[in-house]
Amino acid sequence: LFAAKPPTTIGRKTDKTMTLEVDAADILRLIQHHLTECGLHKACRALREESGIGATATHSNLRRLAEHGQWGDVLDVLSSLDAKRNPLPPNLIADVHEMTILELGENNERSLSLTLLRLSADELLDRAPSIEKRLASLSSSSLDAASSSQRQQQQLLPPDYYGALETKQKRRDDIGRRLAECVPAAPRGRLVTLLQQAIKWQSFTGQLAVSSTTTNEDDDKEEGGDADDKKRRKKKRRLLCRPRHVDLVLGDAASSLLQQQRHSGSKTDNAPDGTSSQHAAEKIPRKETARLKFGKSTHPQTALFLPDGLGLLTGSSDGVLEIWDPFRWGHLRTHDLVYQREDELMVTGGPVRCAGVSRDGELIVTGDATGTVCVWRVASGRCLRQFEK
Repeated sequence: LFAAKPPTTIGRKTDKTMTLEVDAADILRLIQHHLTECGLHKACRALREESGIGATATHSNLRRLAEHGQWGDVLDVLSSLDAKRNPLPPNLIADVHEMTILELGENNERSLSLTLLRLSADELLDRAPSIEKRLASLSSSSLDAASSSQRQQQQLLPPDYYGALETKQKRRDDIGRRLAECVPAAPRGRLVTLLQQAIKWQSFTGQLAVSSTTTNEDDDKEEGGDADDKKRRKKKRRLLCRPRHVDLVLGDAASSLLQQQRHSGSKTDNAPDGTSSQHAAEKIPRKETARLKFGKSTHPQTALFLPDGLGLLTGSSDGVLEIWDPFRWGHLRTHDLVYQREDELMVTGGPVRCAGVSRDGELIVTGDATGTVCVWRVASGRCLRQFEK
């Protein structure tokens, strides 16, 4: 149950309360849609099995799946739907199971089609005898799969195998159209959109915790007053317009921490043991320290610092790997890397696309445009392993 007091007029309060009731099952369905959209199908299936609540919409294009005969995917989507919230017509479910069994029989999966026929007797209503009869007629008139081509198998189908005056593709198209009409498609990014709207509304109503300090002027009159009242209202508006720092995870804890740091006059308060606080806000770098220059015919495509802080690794479009000296920016690290001092640099077989460094800073792995992955040793500059595409 969510209760809010939306103002009917900007700047004025109202006593009218709007109540919005949200079913808890809808929250779980919303999370299931988000998990499916992110590709977390196992997590969605586990949530559905534990809660016993199915979805009311789907992200899959059921019409396209049915038109291409992907009945396994269609049955998987239908099994995830909530039968009570979004019931499907029994004839439509029977048609899906019937087409699945008939196409399995056409593809020489006779034993599998008969097993599915026995398992889905309830969904097929009273069609099971007719389907079993058509499967038997197909078995008696078809040739061995190893000695007959697909075209011959198509000719050996009984005339009423998919229904009177019906073809397989017509049945697929009809079932796909009916599925698209009965099963709604879930909109993309629904959970993220609702969260954004909730954050905007809470920010508008002042429910979000902010780090800006405001004065307590609840007793002041908002309308009229002398010059002092106007000055106080102007000061209050100016304070409210300060930048707001919101932590959606920590909430009030992060906001109170920022307020304590602001009142203390320093964002990097030292602990009793002399170390800096973990929660101290890091300053944004605004001054350029150095600038590395490359040749006219090459340019850097990847760069990362070594974990030991003793260099910057760059990979160029000409396949050259270079480690720069952090104490003399603009110069290569040559005081301990002999191969760079002798201009024997690490070179890949193509432009460097990506690079990574081990935790101890001794090994480098690179990937170039030719699809080759190389492992280098920083101390010697040699290629230890090479994995071709």
